[in-house]
Amino acid sequence: MENEDDEILQGFIEESLEHLADIENDLLAIEEAGANIDEDLVNKVFRAAHSIKGGAGFMGLTAIQGLSHSTENVLGMIRSKKLIPTPEIVNVLLMASDQLQKMIEDVNNSNEVDISSHVNPLDAIGSHFDQSMRFVLCNQNVRIWVYVGSHHRSCFHRPLHVTRHNCIYSIQ
Repeated sequence: MENEDDEILQGFIEESLEHLADIENDLLAIEEAGANIDEDLVNKVFRAAHSIKGGAGFMGLTAIQGLSHSTENVLGMIRSKKLIPTPEIVNVLLMASDQLQKMIEDVNNSNEVDISSHVNPLDAIGSHFDQSMRFVLCNQNVRIWVYVGSHHRSCFHRPLHVTRHNCIYSIQ
């Protein structure tokens, strides 16, 4: 049984390293395309992260699974065209893929690796996306028109502060 487990682990390592082999060039091409997202290329990188995540989960490699999951989430937002792959975002993805490669190359010690320095920025991208309305609007000066019937009453500029309470945005 142990020999079979070793073969499965070796297969996971080989397959994962194949997935990661072209990821740097693919991510740089995704960055270069910017808003003109190449769906096939993004899908290729997304599927690589997804495959690594699944294999790692099966093998009990929780750190690899966690990092590839966070990577997959960001790629999913790019894939659905909800997020434009800026140089900053791609840099975070590149650093995560480098860490994944190191962990896969030393798979026996991978669960001991602190992945928070990679997961936190990836998750922040997702969080920023989820709250982008708030981040974009907060502390911006806006022109507010007060209407009475069909006529405007007054116009004033004021800093905008947005808070969210049960999916209702309160503008103050």
